[in-house]
Amino acid sequence: MNLGVRWDDLGDTFGLDELKNDPRLATAEGRAEHSDEIERVVAGHYLTKTASEWEAQFKAAGHSVSIIKEIDEVLDDPQVMANEMLTQFEQPGRGNVEAVSRPFRLSGTAALPWLTRPAPHLSEHTDEVLVELGYSQSEIEAMRAAGALGPTSNRGGA
Repeated sequence: MNLGVRWDDLGDTFGLDELKNDPRLATAEGRAEHSDEIERVVAGHYLTKTASEWEAQFKAAGHSVSIIKEIDEVLDDPQVMANEMLTQFEQPGRGNVEAVSRPFRLSGTAALPWLTRPAPHLSEHTDEVLVELGYSQSEIEAMRAAGALGPTSNRGGA
């Protein structure tokens, strides 16, 4: 079990002098031997405060800690909002959609919209992609006639 603190800081930071002062737990080997007992005591102790309270206590003691959040908590996190990590756009056939934005911004492109167009439908841009790959319109038509592009591919993209 990773407590998030060094063993010698346990009493001061975590408030578990009973474990810190137990001679059976003075060495790493002793702690490994009694890990079930340590885990039971620590797990019960964690329940005495909220995750936010523990995070604040650990940070105040100089430890690098952060709460691991559930996905619904992340979406409402003030830091996620401040960093504009979510974006909304109109998706044809679905309406307004929220999605994760790019993970970083560079000063030269920060003002550019993250999404320039909605997600395509299946095979919506087949012709466009094939043209970019160097196929001529006649080659694309031959692939379509041979059934190589599937029944849902379109003509001309967009």
